[in-house]
Amino acid sequence: SENLGDATLVVRSSAIPDKNVEVVAANQAGIPVLKRIDFLNQILKEYDVIGVAGTHGKTTTTSMMVWVMDQIGLAPGFIVGGVVENLGVNARAGNPTSEKKLFVIEADEYDNMFHGLNPKVAVITNVEHDHPDCFPTEEIYRNAFFGYLDKLRDDGILIASKTDQNSLDMLDYAEQHQKSISTFGIGEETEVDVMAIHLESQIGLGYAFDVVIRGQKIGRVALSVPGKHNVLNALAVLATLDFLGMDIQKAFEPLQKFVGAGRRFDIKYDNKGVLLVDDYGHHPTEIAVTLSATKDRYPSKKVWAVWQPHMYSRTLELLDRFEKAFDNADAVIVTDVFAAREQVRPEFSVESEIVAHLKHDQVRAICDLDEVAETLLKEIGSDDVVIVFSAGDATIINQRLMEEMR
Repeated sequence: SENLGDATLVVRSSAIPDKNVEVVAANQAGIPVLKRIDFLNQILKEYDVIGVAGTHGKTTTTSMMVWVMDQIGLAPGFIVGGVVENLGVNARAGNPTSEKKLFVIEADEYDNMFHGLNPKVAVITNVEHDHPDCFPTEEIYRNAFFGYLDKLRDDGILIASKTDQNSLDMLDYAEQHQKSISTFGIGEETEVDVMAIHLESQIGLGYAFDVVIRGQKIGRVALSVPGKHNVLNALAVLATLDFLGMDIQKAFEPLQKFVGAGRRFDIKYDNKGVLLVDDYGHHPTEIAVTLSATKDRYPSKKVWAVWQPHMYSRTLELLDRFEKAFDNADAVIVTDVFAAREQVRPEFSVESEIVAHLKHDQVRAICDLDEVAETLLKEIGSDDVVIVFSAGDATIINQRLMEEMR
């Protein structure tokens, strides 16, 4: 509590509990204690805010948006939930007196943070139940996104995909509330405003595709980041630029040069055929999509998936979806659960409560992270990919592997 000193304001992360001693002391002293939902709109009120929301892909899409805008001269301010690898930072103040006065922010749904924004552009990548500790049911989770759309400015726009039913519900909700909308998607059979067609997988890279906006072919883009999910992320960026009245073709070269966001298919080591990757994926859909993209990009390599489950509540609530999330991995290792905001449960059995439910013939539990690294050093071959899926501390596995390999 002595850390408060003579503070007149306390700002807390959503991960800091009410019983934290500094929070308790501040409340007792009558010092205002603010979360992101309370203060973000105050510091962004002079900007046209572009909020990128969604269960999956929002960090990468926000990073891609920031990089492209930076390269075509828009120079937005931004806050991203990961490092924009091309820029080496995750935040920048921006300039509210500039001509465009844009601010791009990852609109995180956890703890309803995004209800503290009033975006001019609301991007929604997709909507799938997550964070059961905060949103116990899928209906409560969807309602949180409806609340985000309620904050959309009257002169603003919703930009969303048509890839899942929940996203379609978002579009319907926006239309019912007389909000402008723009849609994006893959394939000529999809009725969307911004479309990708003629997709071509590039070995070692991402997809190349033609961009069509409202029926007019604009040009061809080749991405460096893998997976069809990144095609969708790029379309969200292009739809935003289209709404802002920018020359879409100027975005093509920056999109090709985009290398990703920190801990999102983050290649840490690539030498003599061995590839070590850190990935933040901790939801079954994220893991499945990343592994599918890996097989597209490296069809001849053996893929190892090392999964550190994130929180007991999420893992158990979504366990039936994790069953087949690892279909595109050749071998799977499951570590101990990273408890994050929850209390550690020493009696929890990874073997019986998680591994036994995974439908994979090459899966095993190795709870200790050092033991995982030692096992991999013995077993990985010279043409293998190791992806460590972790929103916790399992990144030390690849650090250990890199040290030994070097």
